[in-house]
Amino acid sequence: MHSQRHPDTFPKAATLLAAMILFLSLPGPSAAATPASGNVGEAAPATEWQGATFTAATNVGNAQGCFDAFGNPAAAMTAGPTACDVYTLTVDLDPAFWQDKTGGVRVQIDGTEDVDLYIYRRNANGTRGPLVADSATSSGSESALIEDASGGYYVVTVPYTVVSSGYRGSTVLQSNSQSGGLLSYLHDVSEPIPGVTVENSILEHYRIPAADGTLLDTWLLRPNIPSVVPVILEVTPYYGGGSPMDPTNLLAGNFQNVAGIFVPRGYAVAISSVRGTGNSEGCFSMGGPEEARDSAAVIRYLAHQSWANGKVGMMGVSYPGTTPQDVWVEAPAELKTIVPISGISDLYKYNFVNGVHINAQGYAFNTYYWGMVGLSPVGLNGGDQLRDPVSVPGAVIGEVCPEQVWVQEGGASSAVDGNKDGYWQLRDFLAELRASTSRPRASVFYIHGLQDWNVKPHMMEDWLPELISDVPYQIWLGQWGHAYPDREDWWTVLTAWFDKFLKGKSTGILSAPRVQVKDDDGRWRHESIWPPQNPAKLTLRPRQDGTLASQAAPGAASYYDYNGVLPPLGLQPLGPDRVVFVSEPLTEDLHISGLPRFEGDVTASGDRASLILTLAERTPQGDRAINYAAISLNHVQSLAEGRLSVAGLKQRVGVNFFPQSDVIHAGNRIVLIAAGNTVSGGQPGPGLQPVASGSEITLDLGDAKLILPFDTTLTYEQ
Repeated sequence: MHSQRHPDTFPKAATLLAAMILFLSLPGPSAAATPASGNVGEAAPATEWQGATFTAATNVGNAQGCFDAFGNPAAAMTAGPTACDVYTLTVDLDPAFWQDKTGGVRVQIDGTEDVDLYIYRRNANGTRGPLVADSATSSGSESALIEDASGGYYVVTVPYTVVSSGYRGSTVLQSNSQSGGLLSYLHDVSEPIPGVTVENSILEHYRIPAADGTLLDTWLLRPNIPSVVPVILEVTPYYGGGSPMDPTNLLAGNFQNVAGIFVPRGYAVAISSVRGTGNSEGCFSMGGPEEARDSAAVIRYLAHQSWANGKVGMMGVSYPGTTPQDVWVEAPAELKTIVPISGISDLYKYNFVNGVHINAQGYAFNTYYWGMVGLSPVGLNGGDQLRDPVSVPGAVIGEVCPEQVWVQEGGASSAVDGNKDGYWQLRDFLAELRASTSRPRASVFYIHGLQDWNVKPHMMEDWLPELISDVPYQIWLGQWGHAYPDREDWWTVLTAWFDKFLKGKSTGILSAPRVQVKDDDGRWRHESIWPPQNPAKLTLRPRQDGTLASQAAPGAASYYDYNGVLPPLGLQPLGPDRVVFVSEPLTEDLHISGLPRFEGDVTASGDRASLILTLAERTPQGDRAINYAAISLNHVQSLAEGRLSVAGLKQRVGVNFFPQSDVIHAGNRIVLIAAGNTVSGGQPGPGLQPVASGSEITLDLGDAKLILPFDTTLTYEQ
């Protein structure tokens, strides 16, 4: 698994298999990147190229396969499991250019199918250097920033799952003065220590015992300096084992990237495999109760080494952004801060939205995900473990374990009924927090992409206010996907944060705005808390004539849900597949911030049905979907125990949309759509597959309402 592709990308296995089957029947590959190289600098701040056309290409992340055994670029491969394309980029800037600026070179690739992006430093002799940036989401477009870019790079495009598609690549120089932005708050942030490099640092391998004796495989790189240092730790199921500094280790790119930034600045950087994954012993229980205790054991062990200053911080994206939140509830004293990025707060919510199945997690997550990470070293995410023969026997013993029966039963049961039963309740961190005793907990730098439709933004609903209620915090939210935040000053700010809480330095980070949100106009603004407390609200009433108005009117609207799907146009013998309500044009911009909400009485004619809503902005160019809401009508009264049938039952439904920060512009209209599934209009959104028996859904409009929270005072970042 590669660095930023995370759990729900693996349901694409069926697509990947289909592409492999088509391999022999598709036309041959075309030429590679044209032109093959380009230069960016102040004189020429942008480049473009036409990438290779990939056919039947199914590369699951082997970006290093684009280079030969000596690290030289290999000939482009445009088909099969090793397909990739290399563009050579030279940045004509002296490092001194960045002394009073933030930014770098933004690299963008756009394809109609799923391609991924990896950027490597180009060594002076032309060979591949370390990974410096990457982007591997589920879409056909990827973007990554080479911070403080200078010199040579290799831009590698990998077709994760492509039947037949080319791509276009582009780069652009982005630089901003440090005055007036977030960096104006900061001072005395750690700089690289002269003479300290990743290459001359100390690599150590630990087998750390958990409370029950299970050995947790952990690697650590620390600077070779006399003073004690803090630890930045990632706890993950995605690391296969072996030395993370081995250049042929395909799963170590992110570790090398983080170590390259922090080890020269006086930090130890560690990576530890969750029990039952990689080379750690035990059984992988997918967020089970022992995982937090395991993480606490690793934290305590590393903090009390002779070279350590006793302070540990955790960070990571996706599952590695989940483990910090889990152990934060456990609250080991040595854990001083966490930086969860796109982290899960409730494993049930990763698989369901208010009882509505997310496709395909809600049906098969426990099975396919165990196959991806829990069957290492002999499973699908294996291979590198063989580099670590000392640890392999213990990991193999953990492959067959009784706990896995429980895990699979939990997944199978909920796949049928969608209930948040006892299995999922044990994986709800908010419930854990509320049941735990009050204790000092670590500071939190919380980061989540509002366009992350992998670990969806509803993870912060209810959880975020509790997470930050009694600790120092900072929050970044914005219009990016399942990845690091889309900000040029990200690594500098992160360093200032770790400096404050792991080194005790006064960096000014706590003088910076508590909350920074990038709205979908692309502007960053500052807030004191998020979601906003007691915001202004616009309440609109859906009416039988298809309008959204300030005044309610009696009436009803009905549509057929076609078993929870949107039927092809022209195949609607049972009636319309949606109802649409449209407001008058807005007289001024509406800055929606937080969680919009729908309330109303709903009746379904069938046993199983869901209410699926889409919120959109109607522009002269068409409808732009901006938010979604979903709830199983069988689970309106209880998530833990859904009704077997709701046929003919009128229910009062209140459902929140996803947390978002959207701007509906003056002159445009607000659109509310109720249908059997989301109506995205080509926009990204959640992949749902409701369990439905085929129903006529009726909305009683007499007291139905759409509630839109909005900002009345905005402070925009310069």
